[in-house]
Amino acid sequence: MHLDPSVIQRVFILGPSHHVYLRACAVSGASVCETPVGPLSVDEAVRAELLADPLFQTMAQRVDEDEHSIEMHLPYVAHLVGEVQGVSIVPILVGSLDPTQEAVYGRILAKYLSDPANLFIVSTDFCHWGRRFQYQPFDRAYGEDIHEYIEWLDRQGMALIEQGDPQAFTTYLRQYRNTICGRHPLGVFLQAAQALREGGKEGLDVRVEFVRYAQSSRCMHETDSSVSYASAVATTLMAGNDARGNGGAKPFMT
Repeated sequence: MHLDPSVIQRVFILGPSHHVYLRACAVSGASVCETPVGPLSVDEAVRAELLADPLFQTMAQRVDEDEHSIEMHLPYVAHLVGEVQGVSIVPILVGSLDPTQEAVYGRILAKYLSDPANLFIVSTDFCHWGRRFQYQPFDRAYGEDIHEYIEWLDRQGMALIEQGDPQAFTTYLRQYRNTICGRHPLGVFLQAAQALREGGKEGLDVRVEFVRYAQSSRCMHETDSSVSYASAVATTLMAGNDARGNGGAKPFMT
């Protein structure tokens, strides 16, 4: 992926909380995030805007340092930014939200999603299958082997994400209980995209396309386990047209 610094000025990173129970969204309190390939500055102006809304909290330093869902993306962002000055990040930890909360946060973030200067990253993986995850569904109607069923299960959710339907994605999660760790960041992103389509005066839309899918191992037996991974690119565009200008805002999920 190429990040054009003439367009992109800040990168929003939405990640799930693995270590603390959170019923809100929290913004990093750091001013700089260090990576092995260089530092990344946190956008303090955008952070102040978000924290002016009581729905947002400041992430405690211990929580920030312990959470890997955001951290794992930082070296890649730093590599893409390189020596370019002025590109900042907005790390947001998304807690265990209900669908109504996801919609509220989505509407708040929609104005940032509509800005071509912003790039969005949604951090998630997909199915965690195995005894250690307490999740072992299997139906031979959708695959002769377990790993085939897992892929079928994941692709059902991926298709709904590509459709941009947050309500259908929520129904899917309730029906299959798929252990997608970033389900709430995904829900917030889908709600932001929906708010953009329904309320944007510019007639903006968001197109999502999955480009890669993999599993950490191919489960064949009930003693096996695996984690699924999927990457998608989402592009903002004028409704009914191709991507805006130099790609517009290009959020992507991985």
